[in-house]
Amino acid sequence: MLAALQKPAVQIVLFGTVIAFAVGFFYMKDQRAAPSAVPAEPPPKNMGQAATTAVTVSRDELQSSETTETARIDKLVLPVAKPEPPTLVAEKPKPKEKPKPPVFPDLVQMTAPARPKPFVPQPPKVFAPRGTLIKATLVITLESNAIGTPVLALVNEDVYFQGNLIVPAGTQVQAAAAAGSKFRDRIDVRGTFTFIWADGSEYVINGIALDHQP
Repeated sequence: MLAALQKPAVQIVLFGTVIAFAVGFFYMKDQRAAPSAVPAEPPPKNMGQAATTAVTVSRDELQSSETTETARIDKLVLPVAKPEPPTLVAEKPKPKEKPKPPVFPDLVQMTAPARPKPFVPQPPKVFAPRGTLIKATLVITLESNAIGTPVLALVNEDVYFQGNLIVPAGTQVQAAAAAGSKFRDRIDVRGTFTFIWADGSEYVINGIALDHQP
């Protein structure tokens, strides 16, 4: 018997039976306690409405009432709220960046400019004494009427001094006739003579041209 009551299906059936019995019991109890219904009287005709009363108001009272209401309304008007000023945030000045020093290489080599040595004249290794005769032959014929004609000649013989060749044969000689040096059919050639060697070297020698007869 107890095993049959412990089954779920049997328990659900018993639970439903108990609930149905309780509902029927309370329903029958309410039906017995309720009295016979008595018809209610209808409410009065003007129930829930405000009663109208005639009130006489003069013009002065009406104007004073309007003025009072207007004054009250004016007093109730609130001033317009002014917007709050914006909050100013002071910016901090940015620090100025210092200029960076120039980047130099690890090794800097500096040299002072070389000063040229003062010129000291040295005695020549090859020379000839003053008054040495250098024989030359004219290449261009000189005319006494044309003083501006250049003097051009070639050395005939080698010039030696102390076994050293001073002026080789074939050296070119250039000069110019002196102004106002015309004398009859001859002209005077003296002053600077330029000797030009075969390799292009030039040497300036002061001298005087002589008419040499072989």
